[in-house]
Amino acid sequence: MISRGVIRDTTARRVVDTLVVGNAQLSEDAMKYPSLPIDKMQAEFLQTIGEGWAFPLTGFMNEMELLESMNMKTVTKNGERHLMSVPIVQHLTTAQKEAFGDAKSIALTWEGNVVAVINNPTFFENRKEEICTRTFGCFEQSHPMAENIMA
Repeated sequence: MISRGVIRDTTARRVVDTLVVGNAQLSEDAMKYPSLPIDKMQAEFLQTIGEGWAFPLTGFMNEMELLESMNMKTVTKNGERHLMSVPIVQHLTTAQKEAFGDAKSIALTWEGNVVAVINNPTFFENRKEEICTRTFGCFEQSHPMAENIMA
């Protein structure tokens, strides 16, 4: 039934291979990359992706996945649509973006420890107001989650 697509193979590995926690070789390699500190919310998103709860994502969303998630509440991978109503993106400042330049990999750090690596990063406009409006149905900076997004 799995080969015919009737049921999904739930034993397939979904964990992201760029999480460095518990992997000595990746941790050592990650120390050479420029680093980006992440906040608690981003660390929780990273855990969600890493444990497979944001399937089919294997990393933070790219711009097309973000737009699809905001407008259609889905993410398409390999021609299949998956429900994904929460945009999961990694934000950074313009100064950080310029500092990374043409870096092929960026180490994500939380509380001073490298927790993951973004390989071949892509940068795009952070649509904070649009993310809030399309996710929560309104844009009010005092909304608890909007405060996190706008910070």
